[in-house]
Amino acid sequence: MIDRNGNYFIIGIKGSGLSALAAIMQNDGLKVAGSDIPDYVFTQDKLEEEGIPVYPFDPDNIKVGQIIIQGNSFNENHPEVKKAQELGLPIMRYHEFLGEYLKDYTSIGVSGAHGKTTTTGLLSNILNKKEKINYLIGDGSGQGNPKSNLFVFEADEYERHFTKYYPDYLIITNIDFDHPDYFKDLSDVVDAFNTIANQTKKLIVAFGDDSNTHKLETNCPIKYFGFKLENQVQIVITERKTNTTIFKLVEKDQTLGTFETSLPGHQYVIDTAAAILIAKELKLSNKLIQQQISNFKGVKRRFNISNFKDVTIIDDYAHHPNEIAASIDSARQMFPNQKLTVVFQPHTYTRTAKYLNDYGKVLSAADKIFITDIFSSPREKSGSVTNKDIVNLIGNKAETIRTDDLEHLTQIKNGVILFMGAGDIQKYEKAYLKDYRS
Repeated sequence: MIDRNGNYFIIGIKGSGLSALAAIMQNDGLKVAGSDIPDYVFTQDKLEEEGIPVYPFDPDNIKVGQIIIQGNSFNENHPEVKKAQELGLPIMRYHEFLGEYLKDYTSIGVSGAHGKTTTTGLLSNILNKKEKINYLIGDGSGQGNPKSNLFVFEADEYERHFTKYYPDYLIITNIDFDHPDYFKDLSDVVDAFNTIANQTKKLIVAFGDDSNTHKLETNCPIKYFGFKLENQVQIVITERKTNTTIFKLVEKDQTLGTFETSLPGHQYVIDTAAAILIAKELKLSNKLIQQQISNFKGVKRRFNISNFKDVTIIDDYAHHPNEIAASIDSARQMFPNQKLTVVFQPHTYTRTAKYLNDYGKVLSAADKIFITDIFSSPREKSGSVTNKDIVNLIGNKAETIRTDDLEHLTQIKNGVILFMGAGDIQKYEKAYLKDYRS
C-alpha cells in the first residue's frame, strides 16, 4: 500500500528508471527528493524541470520520517542505506515500490530482452493522444496523471525484477539470454518470463517468431504476432523505404490495418506491431494510431541521429549481438550508399566472454569497426577477455580505440558513424566531435 502522505527519498535518483519514477510521483502529488553523484547525467534534466530536489550522496540526507526507495545499483554497504537501516526506516527497492504503485492502475507492462524501451515509448505516445496517461520508460522519461487509470511501464527481467509486477496486459518482444552475470541459462530466463506471464491478468501480446515465447506455460491468453504464417496476427511488409517501412497486420485473413513506421529497421517493425495490437485492444482507431506513430521520434539513446559537417552520427544503446545486428540493419536501410563505421563499447566482462564469437560476426557487417575498452560494472571490475579478442575475430577492418587516441577515427570525414554501447560510449562521441572541430 502506497503512503500518499509519506516523505519519499530515492537513493540513486538519477538512474533511468528512478528518475522517471520520481517525476511520476511528483506529478501524482507525492513528496519526493533523492540523492546521486554530482556529475551531470542526462536524466537530471527532467528532475530539474519537475523541481525535484537532488542532493549529493551523504548519510546526513537520511532523516527520521523518510520512506527510502533504494536504487538497484546500490547494496547494503552504501552509506545512505546504512544510515536508513540504523534509523529503522522503511526501505523498498525500486521494483518493489513500483509493483505496489501499479496496483492502483490498469497497467501495461512491456518486457523483452530487446526493443522494450522503444516499444514502451511508442505505446505511451499512442495512448497519450486520447488522454494524458501515466508512463515510465527506461530512457528516463516519466509522466504521472492522477486523473488517468492507465499506466504503461517498462518491465525489466534483470534479477527477476519484473516478477514484482502484476500487469493487466503484457508485451513480450522476445526472450533471450542477455544477462549471463545473473541468469544460469536460457531456461532460467524463460522461467522468469513464465512468472510474470502467470501474473498477467488479461492478455499477453508476444512475438511469435521467437521460439522461446512459445515455451511459456500460462493460463493468461497469448496473442502471438510475427512475420510467419502460423502466428495469430501476421506482419506483412509491403514496402521498405529509406527511412520507414510500410506493413499490414493480418488476422484470420482479415487486414487489421496498414501502417507506416516512423523509423527504419526490422526490429522497429516488430516493436511498432506490438504497440499497435495493445492500442487496438484498448479500442483506439487506426487513424489515431498511425498519427501517433508518425510523430514518434524515438526514445533517448535508441538510434538517435545527428549531423556534423559531412558525417552522420548515430547514438545507440545496443550492446547484445541481436541488438547490434538490428542497429546495423537500420543504418544500412537508412543510409544504403554510405560507408558505415561502428564504434562499439562492450558492456561487462561476463557478457563479452559469453557472446565473443557473436560480436565478431555481427560487427563484421560494418565497413570499419573500432572497439573500445570493456565497460565494467560495479559487480565486476575485471575479466578474462579484452577488446582485442573481438578485434582479432573481425580481422583487418577492426581496431581498438581510446578516448585519448582517436587519430584513425577522426580521419573519417564523411559517411555514417554508429556509436553503440550501454555504458559511457557517449564520451567517445564527444571526444570525436571535439577532435574534429579542432
